[in-house]
Amino acid sequence: MINANQAWVLVAEDNEMNQMYIKNLLVKCGIGCHIVENGLLAVEHAMRQHYDLICMDIQMPIMDGREAIAAIQSQEGENKDTPIIVLSALTTGALMEEVMNMNIAAYITKPFKPTEFFAVIAKYIAI
Repeated sequence: MINANQAWVLVAEDNEMNQMYIKNLLVKCGIGCHIVENGLLAVEHAMRQHYDLICMDIQMPIMDGREAIAAIQSQEGENKDTPIIVLSALTTGALMEEVMNMNIAAYITKPFKPTEFFAVIAKYIAI
């Protein structure tokens, strides 16, 4: 059940350990989250529900994060202008450069510390 007074984050991450880690960080702050394991599911969820923030891995199966970001931002829906934070292990290369040139709110390199994560999400969600 969605609590309308609670902030909600969509997390697109294919690694199960990372999913649990991010979910635990968000839940401890009272933030609701939906976890999906690929970009296609992220796009589908973004079409059905408003999110206060989207956290997107880049390298995922079926549809990567870059494609999912472009699809979400090109839709005329509630999440067209939702801030997207990229969470990725990529630190160099053409793909990272391409993502950095997209309309994203922030880029956090994995692995990351909770304080780094909270400093970024606090810009968009009261925690």
